[in-house]
Amino acid sequence: MKNKFNNEMFWEQFKGKKNTENILTQKASFLAPLIIDQAIKNSCSMSTEFNKDLDNNSEKIIFELLLFYLHLIDRITSQYLQINQRGFFIQTLILEIEKLFSKTYKNKEDVTNFCSVFEKSYNERQVEYGQYKMPTGKDGDIKDTLFWEFGKKIADITKSDTTLLVVIMYVQTITIDSVSSFKIPNLFNE
Repeated sequence: MKNKFNNEMFWEQFKGKKNTENILTQKASFLAPLIIDQAIKNSCSMSTEFNKDLDNNSEKIIFELLLFYLHLIDRITSQYLQINQRGFFIQTLILEIEKLFSKTYKNKEDVTNFCSVFEKSYNERQVEYGQYKMPTGKDGDIKDTLFWEFGKKIADITKSDTTLLVVIMYVQTITIDSVSSFKIPNLFNE
């Protein structure tokens, strides 16, 4: 599944601008809807791929994809931003995602609950995913890597009849494609 969206045109507007808090806030506000869009598209793609009605689980899958994308983006930003900039950017990105999702809730209590659960879950996933290595591609083995463990998490949610390895490989393919499409390194070029 190739992502046809080319966000380089969005990132071009930030070229030559320092990663100040104001600019990082703008970058987060541009990136948040892209992340949400990819999570929704990938959840739909999984439903189609596994020939299974995932409507009951699509919210869980979208939720987990959002947390996974945030973790991957955090890993990438650590290569381009200073620690304080990285923390500010990721927290702002989380708040932007919460703000966009909050529009789907009818009352303030649901919004508060969503934000609380999302932030708690993000912190839990950071600890969990932080212990897994990224696949190196050298030996071709993805077992026990970040993508392997995330694929197992999604396979557990989907309860698919498809073999675990097929689910994991599919999840790995679509998540790598999605995160690559965000072109995070381009976003932080000054």
